[in-house]
Amino acid sequence: MFAEAVQGGLPTRADLQGLEGSVKAEFVAVRAEIAAFQAETKTEFAAVRAELAAFRVETKNESAATRAEMKTEFAAVRSELAAFKVETRNEFAAVRSEMKTEFAAVRSEIAAFKVETRNEFASVRSEMKTEFASVRSEMKLLEQRMTIKLGAMLVALGGILIAAIRTMPAR
Repeated sequence: MFAEAVQGGLPTRADLQGLEGSVKAEFVAVRAEIAAFQAETKTEFAAVRAELAAFRVETKNESAATRAEMKTEFAAVRSELAAFKVETRNEFAAVRSEMKTEFAAVRSEIAAFKVETRNEFASVRSEMKTEFASVRSEMKLLEQRMTIKLGAMLVALGGILIAAIRTMPAR
């Protein structure tokens, strides 16, 4: 952008102000993108939290239903025959074991989800850091180029003034 403004000669104050305006506009756009990303991330987290809450309620309801069902079955088995008592206890232990296994599987899935989410956020953070570093380095290069051009203009102005003073007739 700066090179286009300078092609016709030395940049004017308007050129530099226009360049400053475009750099500010780019920063505003980057900030807007970051804000949009943060809002999107917040909504995604809210959705995940809602899903986890629904899952917890569903699990509690299923657990309560299973417990109620088990109580009725145990009452029926006790009333029918005492001989099946041992067999019923074994079935109950199997159901408990199965439930423990299922709960362990759910817990591991939730833990894996947490790790995955943390890794995604870490990658987003690293991307943002690299982007900011890139913008900073571009700004440093722009600053150096502007300093060099300003110095060149001052040297040229000094040369023109010296030449003008030498060519002026003495009084």
